[in-house]
Amino acid sequence: MEISAKPYEGSSSYYEHLNKYFTERRDKAVKILRSAPINYRVFNPDGGYFVIADITDAIPSIPVKYFYKEETNKDNTPVGDWTKLKNPDYPADNAFCRYMSYEWGVTPLPLSPLFENDRSAPANTWKNTNFIRFALCKTDQTLEKLEGLLKKSK
Repeated sequence: MEISAKPYEGSSSYYEHLNKYFTERRDKAVKILRSAPINYRVFNPDGGYFVIADITDAIPSIPVKYFYKEETNKDNTPVGDWTKLKNPDYPADNAFCRYMSYEWGVTPLPLSPLFENDRSAPANTWKNTNFIRFALCKTDQTLEKLEGLLKKSK
């Protein structure tokens, strides 16, 4: 414990350095995510390793095919009201993450698995399917790549 209280890489302690490092990562990631041409609302976290985004307004534009297993549906039209889909395989947050991975080359994480949902119930009845998260514990090079990927217009 004594060692971590000593000056470290220009900071008064290792903990101060770590706080500064992750604050810079957070600020950079939030700026990049907010500048993307995606209809979501990015929250500024107070701490942790993730940036949360509310995708409520982006859900209607996700292609229908991302709500189903790849081999069962090829429909590229926007879903609109996803709650009216017949037996989707994936909830909206998962479909959005799949969409981002395939179409943008960026893979956020869905939040619905962290909530108590009846996995045997239809995916469009699950709770809290309008939030995703992006990991912010990334290098400068990875954040620069993220910025480049999110700048392309879809």
